[in-house]
Amino acid sequence: MALQGRPEWCTRGRLHSESGRSRQWTHSLERGRGRHRRQPGGYRRAGAAHAQPPAHTTAPLMSDRHQAPPATLGPGAIAETLLLPIATLWLGHIIAPTHPYTAGGFPWMWLVPLLIGLRYGTGSALVSSGLLTAGGNWLPSLGYGSEVMPLPQIVGGMIISLIGGQYANLWHGRLKQAEGRLTYSETRLESLTRAFYVTRISHDRLEETLITRPVSLRGAMETLRAHLQHHGAQLHREAGDALLQLLAQYCRIEAAAVYVFEGGHLNTTPIAHLGRDIPLNLDDPLVSMALQWKDAAYFSVDQIINDLAGDYRLVIPIIAADHGHIGLLTVSDMPFLALEEENLLTATAILEYFADDAWAQRDIVEILRHYPHCPATFAHELFKLAHLWSRVGAQSVLVLFRPTPGANPEILELIHSVRRGLDQYWQNPITMEAPGLLVLLPLSGPAAARGFIARIDTLTVERFRMPLQDTGWYTEITVLHDVDPVATLRATLPGKATNA
Repeated sequence: MALQGRPEWCTRGRLHSESGRSRQWTHSLERGRGRHRRQPGGYRRAGAAHAQPPAHTTAPLMSDRHQAPPATLGPGAIAETLLLPIATLWLGHIIAPTHPYTAGGFPWMWLVPLLIGLRYGTGSALVSSGLLTAGGNWLPSLGYGSEVMPLPQIVGGMIISLIGGQYANLWHGRLKQAEGRLTYSETRLESLTRAFYVTRISHDRLEETLITRPVSLRGAMETLRAHLQHHGAQLHREAGDALLQLLAQYCRIEAAAVYVFEGGHLNTTPIAHLGRDIPLNLDDPLVSMALQWKDAAYFSVDQIINDLAGDYRLVIPIIAADHGHIGLLTVSDMPFLALEEENLLTATAILEYFADDAWAQRDIVEILRHYPHCPATFAHELFKLAHLWSRVGAQSVLVLFRPTPGANPEILELIHSVRRGLDQYWQNPITMEAPGLLVLLPLSGPAAARGFIARIDTLTVERFRMPLQDTGWYTEITVLHDVDPVATLRATLPGKATNA
C-alpha cells in the first residue's frame, strides 16, 4: 500500500477494502499549493502488477498554467509563419483575381501577419510581412493577376504587424516573469511548510518526552545541517548515520539503509545503514512504487501477517522542494504498531526537511567558501533569486544597514520588528564584531527598497524622535543584476570576501 501526500496538510485516511482481504489507509494531497484537496479512491496494494501513478499525483507546474512561447520556434510555428502568407495570397487571387489586395475596400490579407505577430512575436511578424510583400509584387510578373500591392498598404501593413509583434514580445516577457515569481513563491512556501511541520512535531514530542529525550527534533535537524555544511553538501556516511539515528529515535525504525542518487541514477551501495544490512532489491514492489510515484510506499499490517510482504516494510524517496531526487530510505524492520499514519508522516517530514537542507547546501557551497559566516538560508535564497533574475529578469534587492561610530544599537531591533515573511536577514555581515545588517528583499525593486527604508525611518522618528540618518545608520541599496551571487556580495560588501 502506498502512502501518498505531503505532511504539511494531512487529512484523515479512509478505509478501503481490496478483494476482501486488506484494508488500507489511503492519502492523496495536492502538493505545493496553498490549499489541500482530498482525491477519491485508493492506491493499489504494494506488489500489484504494473501500478501506474494517477494523473493528479502532483500539482500542475507553472508552465501548465501560463505557457510562454519557447525561445526557439517549433516546426509548427515556422510552418504557420511561412505557409499562411502564401495561402493568403493564393486565396486572395481565387476570391478576387482582378483586385486581390483591395477587395471590399479593406486590406484583409494583412490580418494574417498581424495575427502571426501577436502569437509569435516581432521576428515572425517580419518574416510573414516580407513574404506577403514579396508575393504581392512578384506574382503579377509571373502571370498571376494584374494588380501590384499598393505601397501605402505595404508600409501600413508592416507597421501594424510589427506593432503586434512587439506587443506579443512584451507580454510574453511579463508572463515569464510572473511564472518565475510564482514558481519561486511556491517552492519557498513548500520549504517553509515543511519546516513548520517539523517544528510542530518537535514541539509535540518534546512535551511528551521532555525527561527521557531532552533534545528536540529541530535541534537534531540543526546537527544534521552542520554535518552537510561541513562536508560540502555531499551526502556521506556521517550525515546518513545521524539521519538514521534520528529516525530510529522518533519513528521507531529498527533496520534501515540510506542510498543516494549520483548522476541521476540510484547508487546501490548504501552510505549508511542501521541494524542488519541487506542488499538493495530494485525489483521489490515497494522500491519500484516509491521511485515511480515519488512518495512513501509501505505494506499494511495484515499483508505482513499474511506473509505477502517483500524485503522491506517501508520505502520513502528523499525528494527536495524542487522535486529533485536526493536519495532513498529503505526500512526492512520496524514494529507493527509503528505502521500508522502519524508516524509515517513524521518520517516523511524529517526526510523532506533533510532533503531541503541538502539541496540548499549543494547550491551555496561557493558562497560559504567566500563568506563562511553567511547564514545558510540567506545564501540559499540569494542563490535562487540570482538565478531567477538570469532566467526571467525578476528583480530583487539587497539593503545594507551600516553604522557609524556611536550609532544607536536599538535600531537593529527596530529593523527586525518590521521583517516580512519572505525577507532574509544577515546579522553583522561586515565583520562578526561590528554591528550591521544586510537585508534581502525577494522579488522587489529599488522602489520597494526605498519604501522599506522609509518605513523604518518613520518608525525611528516615532520611537526616537529623530530620522534614521541622525541615529548614525546609513543605508545602501544593491540591485541583483548578476547570476553569480558571490559577485553581488562583493559589490555590496567590498573587501570582505575570503579567498577560496
